[in-house]
Amino acid sequence: MSTTMPGTRAPTPPFQPYLHAVAKNYQEQLVEWNPQCIKKSALIYQFEAKKDETILLVPDACCNMIFCCEPFYAKGYFQGVNLTSRRIHLTKGHTYFACKPYSVLGLRPKHTPIPDLLNKSADITDLYPNAENLISGLTNCFSFQERIDLLLRFKEEEMLTLDVDSHLVDEVIVLLCTEDTDNNETVSKMDYVEREVGYSKRYFRQKFGEIFGFPPSYYSRIIRFQNVLKDMFLKDEQCFATIAYENGYSDQSHLIRDFKSFTNTSPSAFIEQIDNLLRH
Repeated sequence: MSTTMPGTRAPTPPFQPYLHAVAKNYQEQLVEWNPQCIKKSALIYQFEAKKDETILLVPDACCNMIFCCEPFYAKGYFQGVNLTSRRIHLTKGHTYFACKPYSVLGLRPKHTPIPDLLNKSADITDLYPNAENLISGLTNCFSFQERIDLLLRFKEEEMLTLDVDSHLVDEVIVLLCTEDTDNNETVSKMDYVEREVGYSKRYFRQKFGEIFGFPPSYYSRIIRFQNVLKDMFLKDEQCFATIAYENGYSDQSHLIRDFKSFTNTSPSAFIEQIDNLLRH
């Protein structure tokens, strides 16, 4: 089933400006992660840190699994969905391998519901008991593709479970990520979702919250924030009034307030911080 609907533009991968600013030899590949889901893909990526740096990971509505692939520092972490920016430290010269499933559906960490990992980072061996073998294997791999193949095998054997009750939430996620180019609305509104799924707002909000631990309206805000970042850095659009209009904000001040809620800084200051990282 296609995740792109009539009159819409397909979603693009999550974007982390700080990480791209300090990474070298960056590679990424989009893979099929969970064929049960409409949003069935995952972004797998690998990079080497150019410097010792503590960076911000901004909200992108995804969980993240990140592994350090250095023999004496091998480690793996499962980072839950972040509602605000969080800091991680990268070590110069170390190779990092990571996976960002587009949906948490089907992920069943041992004894830990996904909502309990919201805004948190956990040792992946605490969530998946056989992950020690995964970490060791990733460290010994010689190529990006070898690591991808190993992770996908581990995913099939250890990480995914059949999620028969999540189809409604799966559909809601796709609708929230849909960019309605016909109506100039980047984020689908709750009444639009209600009309499309055929269930009341109260019911799909409840089901969404049970899986994610936060409401679909906040998920929608994160998706819009991500679209703003892509406009700023990938399209190189520097007019915040234009960005605000194209992403459905009431005005530029609305965009700036929302941006600050995710990053604790203004869009212009954020751009300056990334530029400083790129220069040094």
